[in-house]
Amino acid sequence: MKSRSEEIEVLENKLKVLNDIWVTYFFSYPFFHSKVKFTEEEKTNYIGVIFGYFRDSLDVVFANSIGVEGNYASKFAYHIALLQSIYVQQDLTEELLIIFKTGVDRGTLNKDLNFSENRRIRNELVGHPISRNSDFSLRSSTVFGYESNGNRICYLKYEFPEEKNIVQKVEIEDILVRHINFLNTYLDILLEKSYSMLCKFKSNVLDVLGLHLSKNDTGNIIKFSLIHFEKEFDSQNEIRLSQVEGLANNKSHLRYDYAFKQYLQDVTDFHRDKVRDIDEIVSKKRLLPRTNVKVDRQSIIPKIVFVKGGENDGSHIFERTDYNYEMGKLYSKRNPMDFEHFSQSILLEHADDQSIIDEIEHLRNNLDSTIEYNCSWNYLSGLLETKLCKTA
Repeated sequence: MKSRSEEIEVLENKLKVLNDIWVTYFFSYPFFHSKVKFTEEEKTNYIGVIFGYFRDSLDVVFANSIGVEGNYASKFAYHIALLQSIYVQQDLTEELLIIFKTGVDRGTLNKDLNFSENRRIRNELVGHPISRNSDFSLRSSTVFGYESNGNRICYLKYEFPEEKNIVQKVEIEDILVRHINFLNTYLDILLEKSYSMLCKFKSNVLDVLGLHLSKNDTGNIIKFSLIHFEKEFDSQNEIRLSQVEGLANNKSHLRYDYAFKQYLQDVTDFHRDKVRDIDEIVSKKRLLPRTNVKVDRQSIIPKIVFVKGGENDGSHIFERTDYNYEMGKLYSKRNPMDFEHFSQSILLEHADDQSIIDEIEHLRNNLDSTIEYNCSWNYLSGLLETKLCKTA
């Protein structure tokens, strides 16, 4: 049986794999755009914000309850934060299910008790403590009970017109177990859909490109690349992919033959790397098992620390794990005002790193140059990722 920390690690790994697949493949290549929801919204890469919010709220859901005993205000805040964070993650999961075109809708989710029971508790206590019928007549009201603690939520529910007072007692461990089961179930559905699309991309696109490369069929290599990978190579070279065929036929100078051979080498390397990457992603499926768990009263009860102003000893300082939000915004927000806003947090964190400062300055000076901006954005992403790896 997995410990709670191991269960959380599995969830974090699944979210990371999904995020990486979206950024590397679904967002980047036209093959996937008809197989997922890819409207103007998704083109902004706001899905990076979804994954970032998802990961950050995991810390709230699976925090611990030290410090809430005997303090009604702390118990109240802890229970609201827990229920609301679970509610948010349910909404984020539903959003991902829609974007990935899984066919799972709200009707399906409502039939899943791991979803509906936690949502009912949240709605009764946080969303709609005063509930009314369609004609605005009173249906019920709820209020948190003083018997609540770090392990249990107690509340009083008044039902009208029966005029019944019902004491509800909910074990927090039961809430958490249902939520873990919910997340695993639907993250697994998202992963299976992703693995399936990657395999189709490999067989329908990469294998065909590999055949053209093996035959040195330059005409079809160019045409195929124009259809499936134009942005890939446009962002890497100032010579647009659509101009490559002209290079192949230009015999006036060796520089053009050199440029064309470099293009062919880039395509060959790209094909090899993508085939290897997809094989590696799919081969790691077994490392992300389904991990639905059962209610176990002996499980470690998650806890949360509520620190009063001035009591923080520095042990709970925010730890940066990625720059998905900022870089996602810098990718899509190319006007000066937005650029200054979303680059500021990176500059503040790396005020002593001249290479990062210089690259942000280069981005600022090339907001109107697609090639320069994209090259610089990719390089900055690499610099930031390298810094994160060194501090991990």
